[in-house]
Amino acid sequence: MYWGPTPVVNLDSEGGADVMAYQATLSEGRVVDQVKLLNRDLLTELWPRLVLPQRARELWESRFPELAPAV
Repeated sequence: MYWGPTPVVNLDSEGGADVMAYQATLSEGRVVDQVKLLNRDLLTELWPRLVLPQRARELWESRFPELAPAV
């Protein structure tokens, strides 16, 4: 899923690797990958910084309203 320079990403480290890994998992991962790899709290924290296709963002926010920006 993640096509960055290294195939392994340490999600505990600083530097944006978590953002890149989450973007790849949300955009290209299968449901089984998303269930296995995503952490709800980290997803909620990273959500505003993730660069996702508009359709993917809309689908995730419709399924998980807590991700949508407060109106």
